[in-house]
Amino acid sequence: MNKMTAKTGLALLALVFVAAMMVASSLLTGWRIDFTEDKLYTLSDGTRHLLEKLEEPITLKFYFSEEASKAVPALRSYAQQVRELLQEYEALSHGKINLEVVDPEPFSEAEDEADAFGLQPLDAGNGEKIYFGLAGTNSTDGQEVIPLFQVDKADTLEYDLSRLIYKLNRQHTPVVGLITGLPVTGGFDMVSQRPTPAWLSIQQLQQMFDVRTLAKEVQSIPSDVDVLLLIHPKQLPEKTQKAIDEFVLRGGHLLVFVDPLAEADKPANNMMTGHFPDAQSSDLKRLFSAWGIRLQASKVVLDALNGLEVVGSNNTTIRHPGILGLRDKALNGDDVITRGLGMLTLSSVGALEVLENPTLKVEPLLSSSEQSMLTDSTRMQMLRDPMTLIKDFQASKTRYPLAVRLSGVAVSAFGPDKDAGEDSDKDAARPAASADQQQESAHARKGSKPTNIIVVADTDVLTDRLWVQFRNFLGQRIAYPWASNGTFLINAVENLAGSDDLIAIRSRTRKVRPFTLVDTLRVQAEQRFRDKEKELQARLTATENQIAQLQKQKRGDDALVLSPEQKKAIEQFEQERLRIRKELRQVQHQLNEDIETLGSHLKLLNIAVAPILLTLLLAIVMGRLRRRRHAMMLARMEALR
Repeated sequence: MNKMTAKTGLALLALVFVAAMMVASSLLTGWRIDFTEDKLYTLSDGTRHLLEKLEEPITLKFYFSEEASKAVPALRSYAQQVRELLQEYEALSHGKINLEVVDPEPFSEAEDEADAFGLQPLDAGNGEKIYFGLAGTNSTDGQEVIPLFQVDKADTLEYDLSRLIYKLNRQHTPVVGLITGLPVTGGFDMVSQRPTPAWLSIQQLQQMFDVRTLAKEVQSIPSDVDVLLLIHPKQLPEKTQKAIDEFVLRGGHLLVFVDPLAEADKPANNMMTGHFPDAQSSDLKRLFSAWGIRLQASKVVLDALNGLEVVGSNNTTIRHPGILGLRDKALNGDDVITRGLGMLTLSSVGALEVLENPTLKVEPLLSSSEQSMLTDSTRMQMLRDPMTLIKDFQASKTRYPLAVRLSGVAVSAFGPDKDAGEDSDKDAARPAASADQQQESAHARKGSKPTNIIVVADTDVLTDRLWVQFRNFLGQRIAYPWASNGTFLINAVENLAGSDDLIAIRSRTRKVRPFTLVDTLRVQAEQRFRDKEKELQARLTATENQIAQLQKQKRGDDALVLSPEQKKAIEQFEQERLRIRKELRQVQHQLNEDIETLGSHLKLLNIAVAPILLTLLLAIVMGRLRRRRHAMMLARMEALR
């Protein structure tokens, strides 16, 4: 009887569950609850506002090879996430987005269509292709594509999708106003007497945007400029700075590259460079101060950890602390501009200081390591051997911001007078206000719209020599990038050229968990290795000096024959060299042993300890359930008696 009652109850419960699911599916259509840990399917406010502003219908075609990808479960899992996120876009677009999921089977029209859009297939290994991309079109034949969704860029997925939709919805190519003190668009080499081409980074920018060069003495920024780009704004007139101030106050977006030592700024008389340390520097001191930052004047950052390896004067490879190769922790992984970049290379870069109570929100984009220090720019200006920077290097244990993003409502740097186009003669005739009056008037006048500003304390980052090599192939000059400097410029301009909603979208938390302990072991081992190398070099130098001194004491035919003292000195050095080389091998061997020991401990923890703990926990739970059941049986028996 009890068994029949239990079965009947379970059947009724199953029927109630099925009925509830049917009612929910019909009445709660469109309702979604995101239970994922990182809210993978919850769109940000910026994306929601972007979808609400869609003015024309957009068709999104999501291409994914179902059959060819069956052997790649990780790819299929990510494809499911992309598909469901696109469905969320479609649901929130109020009918403006039409999503089509396409399986481009081999030799089908869908495959030809995917190739025509420029999607990049993956090789499945069996002769088949895996398509995993997105193509978007609008009503005016506009077209944007994501050739390939990459699993390692999953945290920028929402930004990439929203950027594609924003591009399809905008009505014109963004205008970039350029003010520069460097020959970035081409110039003339006085030494070779030949014209020089535009920098590759600027050429790429011109291919994607409407770049218009503005005069250095411009009195107002044209209203159709979407992004104002300043590269090495050296000694800008006050009227130009006022024009920039007005542009920012009305919500304009600004990208600034300043430099304490712009190596591309070649003075007319190279012999005079050393007498004028500020001849190659640029700054926007007054504007920066109003925004809440300051460029460290006449100082460059030396970074022992992020220094690029170069060939020294004695043909040995050393880290150049003045030429930086920024990766990983040096790049802000939470910002879509720097997220996913491989390496950025900078030279004689400056440090940006955040002032107390800044008027704008300041977020670092690029930072040095703690193994950094500041030094006078003249040292880099007159540098011949990087070893001179290393010998007296003393880390300050400070991470210096090298590039920052500023956001919020700006405060004017020029007080309440809105006439930014006044002649400099009138400005000079006006009595100068005191510092307190300037501060009071600046705080009294704020911008009408929020702004977004990116400031980079280096201009050399844009030069060809720091990120690209050129080779001749069949008479053509082919560029081979080896760093991500050009991508950084494009990302920054593209981000600032977007709407405020698009700029507000940030990358999601990365699930990458680096082996920080292993990295620490490697850094320590490298330091010990360098110390031993220095010891070996010092012994070699001492031996060479000793042999040279003994050689000077010899005369005539004896000068061609090694003396017993020289032979003894060489033998002692050979013994020392063998000892130090053995210690160098021991340093590397110890590093490998430390890593293997760490791996063994982790394997023991995962393979043995974790299962044992789970087994003990399960045994405790089962024991408690058994005791409870036994107690219930005893209670029933007592009740029957």
